[in-house]
Amino acid sequence: MSPAQTIPTLVNSFQYNILYHLLEDEASEDLKKLIKLGVLSLDFDFPRAKELYEQIKDGLDPAFSELLELNFRDIDKGDPDAVFSELLWSLRIQLIQGQGADFLGRVYRFNEAYFKYIFARHELEGDIDLFNVLFEEDRILNRLRRKYKIGTGNIIFGVERYIRQHHKWDKKVLQAIDRLTSPKMKAIVELRHESVVGHGFQPASIERIKEIFPDPQELVQKMRQALEDADVRIYDSKYDRLNRAILDKVAEEKL
Repeated sequence: MSPAQTIPTLVNSFQYNILYHLLEDEASEDLKKLIKLGVLSLDFDFPRAKELYEQIKDGLDPAFSELLELNFRDIDKGDPDAVFSELLWSLRIQLIQGQGADFLGRVYRFNEAYFKYIFARHELEGDIDLFNVLFEEDRILNRLRRKYKIGTGNIIFGVERYIRQHHKWDKKVLQAIDRLTSPKMKAIVELRHESVVGHGFQPASIERIKEIFPDPQELVQKMRQALEDADVRIYDSKYDRLNRAILDKVAEEKL
């Protein structure tokens, strides 16, 4: 494959880390920072990604620069729309890249975060900050135990019981819970538990995931629907915009 084909292939599959090392000796500092911004964002290292953004923002397309500015601001304040959007897009990207184990790890992380969020959504007033200490698992479990007499060490089971017992009127969220605790979803969680990102060493390939969900995008869609049922707005992928910016810069530098 020629460099002219390799670079777009890496960019369109979100392989920022490989692209960075491929162009490390040829690309400008601004292009390398743009690529590194993608690497850090997929690793959820948003503070460092924002630092890079501040260094290159004046050279970016104004609309894209504004999008990133708002995105970093929303993530910094723990805005559920921004944080869950990032998580959902990273899941899609991991499927594209065939990262089965990491995908399973983030599916499990999604489930925990989602149930914490719907608990807070019913318990707290005002804007919700997903990074607030109130979202620590022990705090929520203690509140469930003391206030609602729901004793469990599992945040998902605890919040599920809380919703079914005290918020039966919230039909959309109950439907979301049913989807996220279905037999197929439980099989995915069990696959994660048995894998290297859980408690074992069983295979965690995309092929294993397809034994449960022949089209793994169906699994991502279930998570997206659960978010929409909880009134979380999913943003368009900023990574598609980032890819266009990288390819434009590559063309400008004739790489």
